[in-house]
Amino acid sequence: MAYFIEVSRKGARLIYSPISKIYGRTLVLFGLTFPRHLQERPQDAQVAMGRLLRTIEDALQENLEAHSRWLELCTTPHEEAVLVDVISSSERVATTASALHGGAGGDGSWPAGGGGGGGNGLLGSSGGNGADGAAVFFQYDAEGQLIDVDAFVLPGTSTWTPPPRVASIKIIACGGGGGGGGCIPSEILAG
Repeated sequence: MAYFIEVSRKGARLIYSPISKIYGRTLVLFGLTFPRHLQERPQDAQVAMGRLLRTIEDALQENLEAHSRWLELCTTPHEEAVLVDVISSSERVATTASALHGGAGGDGSWPAGGGGGGGNGLLGSSGGNGADGAAVFFQYDAEGQLIDVDAFVLPGTSTWTPPPRVASIKIIACGGGGGGGGCIPSEILAG
């Protein structure tokens, strides 16, 4: 899976650059979780949006031209808003379908999408894999002010130690998706 970031204003593309999987997933997760969180806690907007802008800047570090353009956009006042899109493209998996094996099911989309079911064939077929889960940690001080936001977007075990000023956290988690099942025709099972 490849990730790209596109920044445009009034329909004109200003930046288009590949970014790493971890940054791509982090930006997608922020896009999924921030709107609802900020509806509930609008006072968190400045810190949350600052984290978003820094994450975009970090994602563009590998492309000097795109990074410079992003910094210019962030420091030059404009009346028009910019649109930031994260685009992902996955490789197509070649599958073969026959009377013996139905086609394999597709993998679930990230985060937390379930895999597609396998096609119907004499010997059945495999279902697709479920997608990985993810989590966002909103970190608050003793007065209830948002300090920072962290994202966990890759599978595996992680350890998180709260920074010294953090008194409480709010976690938004997306569980991993289930795999799809294969299928064997009922007349074969009935014997």
